[in-house]
Amino acid sequence: PPPTSPNRREVVMSRSARALQHQSHFSWKARDAPRCLGDELPPSSWRERAARHREACPVLQGRRPERPAPVEYIPPIEPAPPEALELPDVAEPAPLGHDDDTDGDCWGVLSRVELSRYIARRGAYLSALAEASRQRRSQEILDREGDWTATVPGAHADAVPGLEHSAVWSTVLEALTFERQLLRRGQYSHHWPDALWSPECLGASEAAELDRKLSGWIEELETTAARSDDDTRAALKALPVAVLLRHLLSDTRCAAGDLAGAAKALAGAVAKEAGSDPLRPPLLVGWEDSLDCNYLKAQQCARLGRLALLAAKAEVSAAEASHAEAYTAELAERRKASHLEAAKSACSAARRVLQDACRLYEAELSSDASGALLDSEEEWRLVLKSGRLLTLEVQAGVRELLGDCEPEVKRLLKQAVEQTTFLQADSAATPRLQRLLAGMRERLSSRLASYEA
Repeated sequence: PPPTSPNRREVVMSRSARALQHQSHFSWKARDAPRCLGDELPPSSWRERAARHREACPVLQGRRPERPAPVEYIPPIEPAPPEALELPDVAEPAPLGHDDDTDGDCWGVLSRVELSRYIARRGAYLSALAEASRQRRSQEILDREGDWTATVPGAHADAVPGLEHSAVWSTVLEALTFERQLLRRGQYSHHWPDALWSPECLGASEAAELDRKLSGWIEELETTAARSDDDTRAALKALPVAVLLRHLLSDTRCAAGDLAGAAKALAGAVAKEAGSDPLRPPLLVGWEDSLDCNYLKAQQCARLGRLALLAAKAEVSAAEASHAEAYTAELAERRKASHLEAAKSACSAARRVLQDACRLYEAELSSDASGALLDSEEEWRLVLKSGRLLTLEVQAGVRELLGDCEPEVKRLLKQAVEQTTFLQADSAATPRLQRLLAGMRERLSSRLASYEA
C-alpha cells in the first residue's frame, strides 16, 4: 500500500538506499590506471580519475614510453640422435632334451603366471604396504608426542586381506589344483615359465573341460562375493582371482578361434555392459577404477588389444573375399568398405589400449613394489618385461595393419628386438624362456629387415 505519512516514505527510501549500497568502494581498473592500494580511497570523480591516469600514462604527459629491450633470437637446439644400445652377446639356447616336452606358443606361455605365484606375490605386496603404513603412523606419533610406547591409532585398519579364511577359499584351492593337474608341463618346475602349458597345447576335449571348469569357478566366485560380507568382498578386490581365471578363459577360447567368447570373458572382468564384440574393446578410462592392481590392468589391456588385432585381421580377410560372395560389383565394394572401416576402427581402439598396457608395465617396473618382496623377485621382473615385449609386438602388428606410419613400425620392431636380446641374456632366464625368445627375435628381425630392405 502507498505510504500514508512522510515518515513512512522516508523509511522506505532509506531502506531502498541501503539495499543499493555496496560493501566496498568502487575502484577504477581500466588499462594503465592506478588501482586502489591499501587504505587509499578510490577517486570519487572523473577529474581525479583522469589526473591519476595522466600521471600513470607517459604518452599523455608528452613523453615517449620506454623502448622495449630487443629479444635475442636463440635457435632451437636439435635433439641429439639416440645412441645405439650395445646389445649383449647371446649364446644359442639349450636344445630340447629327449624327455622334454615342447615349448608351446610364445604368447600363451609368456602372457600369464600361475595362480599360486600371483597370490603369493600380491599377498607379499599387500603385507609390505600395510607394514609401511603402520611404520609411517608410528613415526608420526613419535614425532608428535615423543612416546614410542604409545598405541598407534588405526593399527588394526591395516590388516592384510586374505582368502584363507573367506568363503571362496575352497573354490580357489580347487582352481589351483586343477591348474596344476591339467596345465602342468612334464615334471613340475618352480621356475617361470617352465611350470605350465600354454592353452594352445591342449586338445579339444581338454580345452572344453577347462572352459567349463573356469566358467563355473568364475560364476561361483562372483556370486559368493556378491552375497558375502564386506571382508570377503575386500579380499577379492585386493586379490582378484576371478580376473586371472577370466584371462585364462579368454586365452583358451582365443586358441580355439572363438574371438567373441574370448572378448566376453575379458569384458566380464571390468565392464559387463561392453558386450562381446572384439572389434570394440572397452578403453581403460572406463574401467580403470574396477581393478587395484596395475599388473592385471596391463594384462587386461594387452589381451583386449590382441583380440582387436585378430578381429581386425579377420575383417580384412572378409573384405578380400567379399568379391566372391557379392552378386554385383557395387555390393562387393560396399561390403569391402564396411569390413575395412570396421578393421580400421578396431585398430585405432587397440592402439590406445596397448599404449595403456605399456604404460602400466613401465609403472610396475619402476615402482617401489618391484622391490625384494619374495625370493624369486627376478622372475617377477622377467614376467613384467615379457608382458611389455608381447605388447610391443602386438603394437607393431596394429601399426602394420593401419599402414599409416612405417617409421613407427620400424621403431617398435627395433625396440622389441632389443628387449628380446636383453631378456634372453638375463641370468634368471630359463632354457625354455631363452628358446621362446630366440624364436621371437628371429621372427621380429625378419619383419624389421623387410622394412629396411
